[in-house]
Amino acid sequence: SRKTSSLLELKRAVEFAADVGFGGPVVVHTGEFERPIVDADWSKKTEDKGKFEMYEGEKERASYRVVDSRTGSLIAEARRNRNVSRPVWLRAEQDNSAKGIKKGDFVNYFGEKVDYTDRVPEYDDKAGTFKVTQMTWDDLETESHIMTTRLREEYNKWNTYTEEQKQKSIWRSRIEKAMDKNLPPDKLEIRAEEAYIIATLETNAGTARGWALQYAGDFKEMVKQVEKLQEAHEYYKQLEETTDEKERWRLQRMERQFSEFVPPEAKNPTELIERQLKQLRHQLKHHQESSAAQMTQAEESMETIRHVESAEIYAIREACDAYARSAINAMQQTNKLQEEGKLKPGKPLKIALENLFPEHYGSHPDELITLIKESRTRMIELLKKDYGLVEKEAEERARQHITATFDMGHMNMWRKYWKSDVKKSIKENNDDFNTWILGKVEKMAQEKIIGHVHIDDNYGYQDDHLAPGEGNTPIKDMI
Repeated sequence: SRKTSSLLELKRAVEFAADVGFGGPVVVHTGEFERPIVDADWSKKTEDKGKFEMYEGEKERASYRVVDSRTGSLIAEARRNRNVSRPVWLRAEQDNSAKGIKKGDFVNYFGEKVDYTDRVPEYDDKAGTFKVTQMTWDDLETESHIMTTRLREEYNKWNTYTEEQKQKSIWRSRIEKAMDKNLPPDKLEIRAEEAYIIATLETNAGTARGWALQYAGDFKEMVKQVEKLQEAHEYYKQLEETTDEKERWRLQRMERQFSEFVPPEAKNPTELIERQLKQLRHQLKHHQESSAAQMTQAEESMETIRHVESAEIYAIREACDAYARSAINAMQQTNKLQEEGKLKPGKPLKIALENLFPEHYGSHPDELITLIKESRTRMIELLKKDYGLVEKEAEERARQHITATFDMGHMNMWRKYWKSDVKKSIKENNDDFNTWILGKVEKMAQEKIIGHVHIDDNYGYQDDHLAPGEGNTPIKDMI
């Protein structure tokens, strides 16, 4: 896999740094994936809200990838400007304390409360069809909040569930992973892009189940017909064998009980019955295969729902795991150099994550902080689990061997996406941007993530690698 090859490449780099440099940082570019700037987490929740935009209308045209958490393979791409169709689920219009129903709960056509996975579509009496709605991105964000609430509720009740309830839950995979990590409920969240794919897969599952039920419904009736035909075949076979050839004409007078299978003009009833049996068995096989295949497809869609995950979340988790494992290798090489007396004083080998270009994840200071912290957390987990280190020692090792490479020129490239205030002068807008940069540098310093620095300059558009002072990067103030 790509992750394995990347880990091996990092391992080679660490061993080279040990053999040649006798310690120091091994710089690794971040930029795990492209993501919309205008809708990044930091752009929605922090002091950076509304300050950056990659291009006009970016928010409306943003797209988000969703993957299968079991394999990392792409399921689909969700787009803000594309609606998704979904049934209108039947809900209680008012409270019913006698039945334990609250307004908004899912109910069936008999007014009984049902589980989320047993929801039924609302029927439109006038149109004679089931209701369908077009969900906008805003609707999906609302739906994601509802799903998040239900996910957290199930998480809190999980230990009281039966095994059957656990297997049926569409949140099973998420809850089991969260419990393994002992996460609090507020760490569980369904994103809008995940809700988008879940809604699509639920529709697919519903369609498949409908066909499965259709085929299965006819199946039992067809089995009965086959049994009846076999009985008729046996009856006429005996008659043919025991009837004198001169008396065979009597067989044209059909017994009433089998007249539905053999027409009155038949001269050889068994042949006609055999022909019908062959045809009916063929149909029976078709219904059996079709029903089983459709039900399998429905179950596969539901199982995929259990493993739907935002590509961003998946990529960050996998990246942090890779950085942590590489850092452990750096730790082992450091120990080896120390034992041989070759380690440069105060220069342990470390994985140094570098902020790359604004278009990619990890370039924003908040994202870089997240990558460093999550990688350290993962390394601590691995050191405690696989190497038997106690918490305090594991924390110290993680801080020592995972750090950030802060590239000043790359940081300055955020300038091109800065949303200038039209009421201010060019200088005032530049000063505002420089103030933003210095605030982020201070934040990174306070979070103690910077362990290595690249000093270079540019004009905020390209990675020009100019000498300090030749561009407009506020290098002096950053230092």
